[in-house]
Amino acid sequence: GNFTVQTQEQLSQTVHRKQNLASASSCFCPSTTMADVNRSNKPEWLQQYDLIGKIGEGTYGLVFLARIKSATNRGKSIAIKKFKQSKDGDGVSPTAIREIMLLREITHENVVKLVNVHINHADMSLYLAFDYAEHDLYVS
Repeated sequence: GNFTVQTQEQLSQTVHRKQNLASASSCFCPSTTMADVNRSNKPEWLQQYDLIGKIGEGTYGLVFLARIKSATNRGKSIAIKKFKQSKDGDGVSPTAIREIMLLREITHENVVKLVNVHINHADMSLYLAFDYAEHDLYVS
């Protein structure tokens, strides 16, 4: 994959660094509708995708369905997970860091592949892009 951060130490330092660069146009806010996001000035990393809609929400974040725009993988579905901010307001939670470190090491047919990691330095939000898996483990 194409990762923003290469080592656990770098990831920890990056996600815990506070930035004073708040910029509404550079954040992908979960309260924004997908149509609004597709029309607005998306961050550069997000411009490679057509956002389709929200497909899930859990304890740690929101998940959106997107499709790749590039010629090599045009139309391929991707799930983008946006982590919720940590409760202490100090960047990304240790749970998210552990998830990233494990997913980068795992290659297995029963584990969805982590494609990309992005940290928005303006608001210290974290996004993970995965291959999209249509099935839910909890649906019979």
